Amino acid sequence: MLDKTATLGLALFPDTTQLGLWEFADHLDGALPYRQLVPIGPLPASIGAAKITRRQELTLINARLAPTGGPQVALYGSILAAYQQMLATYQPKFVNSVLVLTSGVENAPGDITARQLIRKLTALYTPSRRVAVIIIEFGTGGDFGVLQQIAAATGGQAYPITNPLQVGKVFFQAVAHRLCNPGCVAP
Repeated sequence: MLDKTATLGLALFPDTTQLGLWEFADHLDGALPYRQLVPIGPLPASIGAAKITRRQELTLINARLAPTGGPQVALYGSILAAYQQMLATYQPKFVNSVLVLTSGVENAPGDITARQLIRKLTALYTPSRRVAVIIIEFGTGGDFGVLQQIAAATGGQAYPITNPLQVGKVFFQAVAHRLCNPGCVAP
């Protein structure tokens, strides 16, 4: 159901949208807890040797991507790296966001703590260069209250999904919240 919802959601973004995709766990790319699957850029732009569009590549990856991980997941360090990447590549005429799809589990030895992440995000947050972290937690394995604090540190929002029937509604709430003006009230 998630892959269908993500594909439907991707279809809603106009060609002026710039997207990228990372996966995260622990040590996916050497010492890094994440790996870039699709670099950020315009959806209609051609990428890779196959010369397909970014939108097509995201759709193909979505259809075959399985949850990554194993016993150790570096969620917090991956969120911080993605946030820093979005700040470094900030586009003033676009909605700049980090969308995190997760079980909420953070258990990688040596990764930063939730408190450290919240402190760093709070220090990095600049209202005039808004980058919001939007978190969608699947299941009840993580600490949802912590995920809410992480998202709130950036003006973002966290959403829990405990029932597959919630996926579509939550996905659209998350996108709608981020696309509205900065004064929007969370649903």
